[in-house]
Amino acid sequence: MIEHGERSVWYREPYVWLLIAIPACAVVAGFVTLALAIATDDGLVVDDYYWQGKQINRVLCSWYRAGATIRTRDREFAHHSALRTPARHAGWF
Repeated sequence: MIEHGERSVWYREPYVWLLIAIPACAVVAGFVTLALAIATDDGLVVDDYYWQGKQINRVLCSWYRAGATIRTRDREFAHHSALRTPARHAGWF
């Protein structure tokens, strides 16, 4: 046990290792990031990025329109089927 006036060796203090570990982890993460940057493709922007963006917007717009059409047809079907149900069963659906 350490007495009041005694000092311990620096490498036996846990706070020292904590202070060393935080920057060491940052350095290791930097080297991992560097290795990933060197090993992988950059994924450069294509020359016709504007045209491709317009095409993506067209596809998304057509999907939106198709979804709206399906929702409208479902609503119309539900409305017409409710009109054709007998009065005694109208509350069940």
